[in-house]
Amino acid sequence: MHSSVRLVLTAVYLYSLVATVSYFHPGWLDAFRAEINYFIEMRSQAQDLDERLDAILAREKEKQETAWELIAGRLTLREAGVRFRELSEGEPALGWVGFRRPPLPAQSEEERHCRKAIEFAYALMRDNQLADTDQVFARLKAELEEQFGPDSSRGLAVMDRDRRGPWHPGPWRFGPGGGRRFGGRPWHSAH
Repeated sequence: MHSSVRLVLTAVYLYSLVATVSYFHPGWLDAFRAEINYFIEMRSQAQDLDERLDAILAREKEKQETAWELIAGRLTLREAGVRFRELSEGEPALGWVGFRRPPLPAQSEEERHCRKAIEFAYALMRDNQLADTDQVFARLKAELEEQFGPDSSRGLAVMDRDRRGPWHPGPWRFGPGGGRRFGGRPWHSAH
């Protein structure tokens, strides 16, 4: 059989199949088109999300490099704050929700970015268990107070007081039986 005859027979077969299905299930072709369009749209959104994720990861890497330079003393706190501001400007709107915690009175944008740089550097030092974390944190805190005044280090006291990190849950612990304990006493005797 010639290839042209095969092609014609295949086209007739497919046409008759589509006509039969359309007869018994009207509207299936429109539903099929809608599914194809939905798939194309989802693929486009996935590519957009991949690009956004790559941009976010690139900014995080830049922030880490900036924090390491701040820790090593190759950058001043003000320079690190400027870099954090530039990197934060490119973040999506959702990134600002976490950044805009209730500000302290008279806290400027520059001061907020410097504090963010300190928090980021502190988290890196804590996660990597650096031996000189206390000295570096004290240096950064002193630099913050020197640039923005003695009240500017408020809120950093949590990191200064609790070496386990600023978000440590506090004295609550889970006991050996799985029950909550406060200060070493069983829950029922704490009241």
